[in-house]
Amino acid sequence: MKEPRILVLMTTYNGRAYVAEQIDSILDQRGVEVTLCICDDCSSDDTYAVLEAAAEESPNVHIRCNSANKGVVANFMDLIYGADAQAFDYFALSDQDDIWYPDKLRCAAARIESNTSRPELYYADVHNIDERGRSLGKEYEPYQVCARAPASLLLVQNWCLGCTTLLNPALVKLLQAHPVYDFGRMYDAWIHAVALYCGGFVFSDLAHAYLDRRITGHNTVGIMNEKRSAAYLAKKALCRDASVRNPKPLYAELEQKMLEQANKTGIGSQGFGGTVTALYVNIEQAPTHIAGLPVAVNVGCHVTRHKEIII
Repeated sequence: MKEPRILVLMTTYNGRAYVAEQIDSILDQRGVEVTLCICDDCSSDDTYAVLEAAAEESPNVHIRCNSANKGVVANFMDLIYGADAQAFDYFALSDQDDIWYPDKLRCAAARIESNTSRPELYYADVHNIDERGRSLGKEYEPYQVCARAPASLLLVQNWCLGCTTLLNPALVKLLQAHPVYDFGRMYDAWIHAVALYCGGFVFSDLAHAYLDRRITGHNTVGIMNEKRSAAYLAKKALCRDASVRNPKPLYAELEQKMLEQANKTGIGSQGFGGTVTALYVNIEQAPTHIAGLPVAVNVGCHVTRHKEIII
């Protein structure tokens, strides 16, 4: 029997520490023919050098680097939108710092059909580990009850994690036909919703986990990491130039409204009253689980108020 051809799509950003181990675990998959496509998002460490070494060693590894940082959502979706849906039997998504079990893709491919016009999606649970590889337990098994009630996705966090998914060509074609980039939630929630609500079939395998998901404190999304991510984004917003607005109109408008409201308080500089209480309000945002919605606020003191001139 011919082994199914699977295209694995991976995005990387400053992932030097663990990406080589993840690549090895993908190439070591049993019972499938794997092609790995990796897009680096302008890493500032030597991640790309690790990718170059992997591509030189294996003809099944194809790499490229973005000309500018896109962020994890746009990077993943561009890989999906640019994939050749006719050339492979299935498509999988990969994080940069996990470890896949040898039968991960084979077990997933046995659960959904490739040669069908119906969009089909498979997902499973994850086994979390810390930076040292110590077990933190499974994460989504309790959500099996939600998987039996599709409308739950609109009310609770997404339990279909992208790194566990397998998509058939029909689902990839459907996503490509209606490209979307701006999600209120993470990209995997969008893929899950499209498969659930657009005439597709979804196989939930939350009773099993076929990968170790590494929780490092630098993960883009995850229950154990959202507070830290919010704190980081608040500091990033504080350090952004006062003249630079958020590139997304929704948040740029909110920044202006919050600044106006702050200055209407009458508190003024140093609390002495007046019409200028704040000089600017900056907002940074990231996708998150709907059940979490963490918010962090950083208030700048005099060290962030400065001006430069050249004489």
